[in-house]
Amino acid sequence: PSSLKGKEVTLSLLTAPLVSMKNTSHVVLRGLTFETSQGGGVRISGGTNNLVAGCKLMNLADTAVAVSGGTGHGIISCDLWNLGRGGISLGGGDRKSLAPGEHYAVNNHIHHFARLQRTYAGGIHLHGVGNRAANNCIHDTPHSAIFYGGNEHRIELNEVYDVALETSDVGALYTGRDWTSRGNVVRNNYIHDLASMEGVGTMGVYLDDCDSGDEVIGNVFYKAGRAAFIGGGRDNRVANNIFIECYQAVHLDARGLRRAKPGSGVRDGWDLLAKAEALDFQNPPWSTRYPKLAHVMDEEPLLPLGNVVQRNVAVDCDKWLNAGGDVRPYLDRVVFQDNLILENEDPGFVNRDANNFQLKSDSIVYRKIPGFEPIPFDRIGLFQDEYRTE
Repeated sequence: PSSLKGKEVTLSLLTAPLVSMKNTSHVVLRGLTFETSQGGGVRISGGTNNLVAGCKLMNLADTAVAVSGGTGHGIISCDLWNLGRGGISLGGGDRKSLAPGEHYAVNNHIHHFARLQRTYAGGIHLHGVGNRAANNCIHDTPHSAIFYGGNEHRIELNEVYDVALETSDVGALYTGRDWTSRGNVVRNNYIHDLASMEGVGTMGVYLDDCDSGDEVIGNVFYKAGRAAFIGGGRDNRVANNIFIECYQAVHLDARGLRRAKPGSGVRDGWDLLAKAEALDFQNPPWSTRYPKLAHVMDEEPLLPLGNVVQRNVAVDCDKWLNAGGDVRPYLDRVVFQDNLILENEDPGFVNRDANNFQLKSDSIVYRKIPGFEPIPFDRIGLFQDEYRTE
């Protein structure tokens, strides 16, 4: 596309990771640059308490940092860009025992990734149990920013924008097709300015295909398509969120009636019961941690029961609630409580024109919604620390 005269061209033939750490503990990679490889950047397997801090990872064909197993590994205050696949993958914790991995990705700037693998190569992937993604800034990718599956993950204080640039039926944050992926909390994130292609379009938080037991709390969605999407799942809670100029604030459907096949022997992903049985869900620790799941087969398992939508604010959205014909007969079994829908009315943002959606102390939201909790909008996204100085 432009002249290479006077430029330097580099070509790597390396396909192995630049750094591989196996059963290694208490090692810090700090202030390093990892670049130009046909492979990935850093691979950590097993071990405990390793740290990748203040590093730059770019021009890599594979995922920049991948963690599998072990406990307590962290990636903090790194910049990751121009990546062929994903940014950070954190896999840790034991799902059978629900023991946490306690891996974390905090304060990372991840952008222009999934350049070779255009879909399902997220800025961050969380797998297993008890891992955390916080204060990351993720943008510019053809598909999703964050994928997660498993249990007890925390996704909080992240800023996500300009994603789903080339795909439809996509979520900025995505999880799906699992009754057992419970206890995950998506909290205090700012998800905004999402692209929307033809067809199904883009979702802010996409609880797809009967995903169940998640909490979507205290997030700010601005121009975020179908912002909070519950695709037939159970026991999800959407609470204390602010939706601004979204196509649909909340979506509910009953797709489980058409698609789920518990106990059928089908192994194409829709036998949701088989996934639960593989984890011995009717016995401790699963039955004590998730008692509703333990009794799912006794309570009309194909219906989206136990969902709660409460204390949310929708401002100038095209539609507050999208609930198709398949779910309408069951809407009386969804808890809707203290939701506020505003059109052409100022809810009391600090500066809407500048996209500062912090609520003033005298906002009408606090008067009209008892118990609405302030969203720490000023704490969302990247911050300065000893590794990130600007």
